[in-house]
Amino acid sequence: MKTKRNGENKDLLISLQQLMEDLDVPDWLQRKTIKILEIKKQMMTDEVLYQYLEQLGRSETKTLPDELMNEEWLQSVYASHSNWVEKEITFLEETTYESFNTHLVTTPQSIKDMTENAQRSYIAVSSCLFNVFAQIDDIFYQKKTVKSQSNEGNPSIQRKLFRFLIAAIGYPLIIFSYMSAIAAFTTFDEEGLVFYFVMLLFMGMIPFIIGLFLVRDVTLKNFYKHAMFRIYCYFALVVPFGLYIFINLMEWKENLLEEPDFIFLRLVSDQWVGALQSLILVIIILLAGPITVWRKNRKKFLISISIFFLMFAILQYVTIHDYQAIGKDGVVQSAFGSNQTYDWNKVESVYLSGKTDFPPLAGIARSKEFKWSFQFDMENGDTVSFESFGYREGPIEDSLKIKNKIKTENIPMQIDSLTEEDRAFVKIDMDYLEPELKDKFFKLFEIDSF
Repeated sequence: MKTKRNGENKDLLISLQQLMEDLDVPDWLQRKTIKILEIKKQMMTDEVLYQYLEQLGRSETKTLPDELMNEEWLQSVYASHSNWVEKEITFLEETTYESFNTHLVTTPQSIKDMTENAQRSYIAVSSCLFNVFAQIDDIFYQKKTVKSQSNEGNPSIQRKLFRFLIAAIGYPLIIFSYMSAIAAFTTFDEEGLVFYFVMLLFMGMIPFIIGLFLVRDVTLKNFYKHAMFRIYCYFALVVPFGLYIFINLMEWKENLLEEPDFIFLRLVSDQWVGALQSLILVIIILLAGPITVWRKNRKKFLISISIFFLMFAILQYVTIHDYQAIGKDGVVQSAFGSNQTYDWNKVESVYLSGKTDFPPLAGIARSKEFKWSFQFDMENGDTVSFESFGYREGPIEDSLKIKNKIKTENIPMQIDSLTEEDRAFVKIDMDYLEPELKDKFFKLFEIDSF
C-alpha cells in the first residue's frame, strides 16, 4: 500500500502550529507535538490526520499520542518546566472546579502507575493540548482536502452535506439566542430580574447550547469551555449587567440620598467626575471580555480590572454625598462630605434666569438649547445655584415645585426675561417636542405667550 509523502497535509500542521501559538502553548511543547505529527503524517492522508486530531479533542479522556505518555519524558518536563506544570494544573482546577486527583482518575492506567511528578506533567500537557485539539474543527474544517473521486457514493460529500444541513439549523438558533438576550435586557426594568433570567434561560441560553452542539463538536462535559459559549456569556450576561449599572447608577444614588422632606434633589458632582466614572465603567466592561472568554493569561486582566474596580469604589465613596436639595426646612448644599443647610429665613432672594447655549460636552451635531437655573442668594453672601433645567416634563414640574415653595416662604424672586433667541429655541421645543407643557412653561416664567 502506498503512503502519502508529498506534503499533502503540510498546511494542516502549519495551521495547527499557528493555533498552538495563538493559545500560548509553550514552544517546547509545540516542537514536540509537531515533530510527532510530522512522523505520523507520512503514513496518513490529510483526512485521516484530521480525524485523528479531531478524536483527540472530542472528549476529555486525557489521552495523548503514545510519545507524550512516556514516563521518562514526563519526568523531564517536570524537572525543566515545573512552574508551567503547576500553573497549568492550578488553572485547570479553577476552571473545572475539580481537583488534580479527580482529573487523575480519568487518565489511562499507565499514567496512574507513574511517579507523581510524571502524573502532574501529563495532566498539564493533556489539558493544554486538549484545549488545542478541542478547537481543531473550527480551524481545519475548511482546510480538509479529499482525494479527487467521483461524487457519486463519496462519503466525504455526504458528510459535508450533513454538516451543511446541521449548520443551517444551528447558526440560526445561535443568532436567535443573541436576539433573545437583547430582548430580555430591554425588559429588565419593567419585568424584573426573575423574568429576565427565565427569558434568557429558555429563549437565549438553551437555544444557544443546542446550536453550539449542532455546529461544534462539544459534549455536556466540555461545552462550557468552548470559546463560542464564553463569548455568548459575555454578551448575554456580563455586558447587559454592566450597561444596567451604567444606566441606573445615578438613579440608585439619588434613591439612597432621598429624604422624605426633600422637594427636589440633584447630584452635583463635577462634569469631569461623571465622565471619569463613565469611562471607568466602560473599561471594566471591556476588561471583563478577556477574563470571560480567554482560558489563559487572565491574570494581568484580573489585576487590571481589580485596580479599576478599586478606583470606581473610591470615586463612589468620595462623591456619594455630592448633592443639592431643596427641602421643607431649607436649601442643602453637600460636597465631599461637607454638608451645609440654609434655613429659609436665611435666604435673601432668588433669581430665576435662562440662557440659550450649547449643552456641556456637546458634539458638533448638537444644537443650542434653552436652559434655566435658580440662584439662591443667602444673607451671609453665599450663593447656591440649581442649574441646567430644560424643556422637559420632569424639569418643568420640578421647577414649578421649587417656585411654589419659594412663594410659600415669602422669599423675593426675580424672573429673567427671555430674549428673542431664547423664545425662538423654546418655540421649537414647544412645536416639536411636548406642546402640552407650553402652559406650564408660561406659568413658570410668568408670561402669557410668545
